[in-house]
Amino acid sequence: MAALRELLDLYAEARPLIDAQAPALAERVRDLSERVDLAYVVPHLDEMLSRSRHGLGRIQHIVEGLREFARLDTSDLGEVDLNAGVQSATDIIRGRATAKGVRLDLDLAPLGTVSCYPAKINQVVMHLVTNAIDACEADGVVTVRTTQDDGVVLIEVTDTGCGIDPAIQQRIFDPFFTTKPPGHGTGLGLSISHGMVGDHGGTITVRSSPGRGSTFAVRLPTARR
Repeated sequence: MAALRELLDLYAEARPLIDAQAPALAERVRDLSERVDLAYVVPHLDEMLSRSRHGLGRIQHIVEGLREFARLDTSDLGEVDLNAGVQSATDIIRGRATAKGVRLDLDLAPLGTVSCYPAKINQVVMHLVTNAIDACEADGVVTVRTTQDDGVVLIEVTDTGCGIDPAIQQRIFDPFFTTKPPGHGTGLGLSISHGMVGDHGGTITVRSSPGRGSTFAVRLPTARR
């Protein structure tokens, strides 16, 4: 980058000569310099390239997550490590959290394999994380945690959002029930997720306090050999 800046400085030093010997070319150079805002670009070149490299890294990470998600989406019933699906699902949804100013954290413990249709469990994780992000205000935190204990794999999605009124907590898994404004939710996501987890012999529960956030817990039995 230092060499590029030096080259641009040399062009600047040569500008009087270009003005005198090739005024038409000098005018084109001035027009292009104004269009690209060269006066701003040169001193900020390192920062702009660093942000570009970071952005490309994020794109690569998202593409890898999509590829992993797609691979699992076409898979049949099998014994899988759910951490891979959790990682790919959160990579895909992370941009939504960033756009809202919500921090998305992962705390993944080593897991035994689970006999499941991984695409379906990925959909459950994706929906729970999306709901958690939507429940948070800017500067909120969503944490996805995995643990294993006594033959059960636990996936917890915790948010620091608005929480759920105790009066309606028993209804959130009912079809078409939603707390979101009209046009922002079908009321089917949690119901479908509840059914998918149940089909795998697992359970999905919620702990929540208004104004203090919620934790959705998915419990699935590990594979028996």
